[in-house]
Amino acid sequence: MIYSTGFFVLFLQKFREESIDGTTLPLLTEDHLTMHLGMKLGPALKLRSTMARRIGHCAVCMHCVHCHGEDNTDSRRHESSRSPTVSK
Repeated sequence: MIYSTGFFVLFLQKFREESIDGTTLPLLTEDHLTMHLGMKLGPALKLRSTMARRIGHCAVCMHCVHCHGEDNTDSRRHESSRSPTVSK
């Protein structure tokens, strides 16, 4: 377990209030966790990273077809998550 029992108890009630279950939990973004559920950014990132690792998903995109399609190479993965470059 990453967090103390008190941490989970605090957010368990919020998850119940928002009807967040095992199906919707992996869909939560950092914005959902911080802005709507009141988590601090560090714990929100740790929670998402741990969930992704445990269910076998990429922490960046949760294995979307865009990044992990058969025709994509490793060099193109997560291209959309990088900062755009400005050409002159």
